[in-house]
Amino acid sequence: MELLTGRKALDVRRSEEDVHLATWFRRMFINRDSFPKAIDETIETNEETLRSINKVSELASHCSAREPQQRPGMSHVVNVLASLLDQWKPDEDISGNDYDTPPALLEMIQTGSAHGGSMTSNLGPNNLG
Repeated sequence: MELLTGRKALDVRRSEEDVHLATWFRRMFINRDSFPKAIDETIETNEETLRSINKVSELASHCSAREPQQRPGMSHVVNVLASLLDQWKPDEDISGNDYDTPPALLEMIQTGSAHGGSMTSNLGPNNLG
């Protein structure tokens, strides 16, 4: 719900009826006319994204049911979310890869594996900085 709306789970700056995100979200979700206003405006809402938002919103609404026995099991949650996944790969960065392993970390990894030692043994307070 936080990802879809951009709101905090608990926001005391809001009116008493809107303080709790789950309560407000369910109310917005039930009222289909007002629901688009609940979506974070920074989310690009094309047709595909809106279909995903609707599925995730419905799932979030079920997951936040008051009674535990009314909430779906985690296997159902995983299946619903998995059906929305695309195989994602980062775009090629022509200016260099920002995801490269820092040289010091790479050296610790190589040294740890080359000597059969534990990598975590090199991460003591005297070696971090």
